[in-house]
Amino acid sequence: MQRTGDTAAKAYPATRIARSLDEILADKSIDLAVVSTPNETHFVLAKRVLEAGKHVVIDKPFAATSEEARELGQLAKSKGLLAIPSTTAAGRRFPDRPQAAAARRHRPAGHLRVAL
Repeated sequence: MQRTGDTAAKAYPATRIARSLDEILADKSIDLAVVSTPNETHFVLAKRVLEAGKHVVIDKPFAATSEEARELGQLAKSKGLLAIPSTTAAGRRFPDRPQAAAARRHRPAGHLRVAL
């Protein structure tokens, strides 16, 4: 997502660039969003992503408090979604971690449509 300008489109010409979070959340072709924003926005944005029915990968820190982290985890679980910290999401650096295995089981590699 890039709100203004066209540097992302120039750098990644084959990629569709969204202009708002609402656009990403409304797009049925997107399964997962990555929250990589200022720390104080992680909880609010991740919660919106989950409420929209999408998996979410959250940059560290996952949440500001344990209560926020617990709320995100409970919301994800109640919707059958994944809410995982970015260090375990890709599974490339830590392929044996349970979170990476869960992400691979949920949707096979190459089939997950992601909004960054």
